Amino acid sequence: MPIKSLKGIYNMTSTSFRTQTINLKISLMPTSLVDVEEAMAKQLNSLLLKYNNSARGVILAYDDVVIKNNGDGKVLFENPQIHYEVSAKILAFAPERDVLLRGKVNEHFPSHVGLLVYNFFNAMIPADVLVKNGFKFYDNVWHDEISSVPLDEVEFKVVKIHECAGVISIEGIEPHFSNFSSR
Repeated sequence: MPIKSLKGIYNMTSTSFRTQTINLKISLMPTSLVDVEEAMAKQLNSLLLKYNNSARGVILAYDDVVIKNNGDGKVLFENPQIHYEVSAKILAFAPERDVLLRGKVNEHFPSHVGLLVYNFFNAMIPADVLVKNGFKFYDNVWHDEISSVPLDEVEFKVVKIHECAGVISIEGIEPHFSNFSSR
């Protein structure tokens, strides 16, 4: 998906999104030589919405794909694949420690609150952090201790990012209501 088609969906002023050019190695089977561009697009599409070490984040879109070495691939040793060096401009969701994010609460548990950031990425804030910051768990919902308003949308600081099999989960601290009109 081209990066420019995502304008308006994400906030480029947020430090959690970045565009960059990355270099990749793509291996194609000889049967892919019928349509190399389509085969490369399939390989690149398989990287979308997964954490990627080269991007240091979750790749959301790519554009401006360039096959290096005049488009020539290499056959290495007895491997049947043709190996290409490719560069592409990507858009990545790559929040770093201490960045402020906003999430919508989607689960309340006595041990933590679950959040969705940008309606896609999982985040959580542990119970001890919530209690320390003035929230109380009762009636199976986390509430502001003073106003008793249920926790629904939270701004928090990123403390850890966990990654497993390409999926990230964000752990937060210092939670507070992000929509102060509900207080």
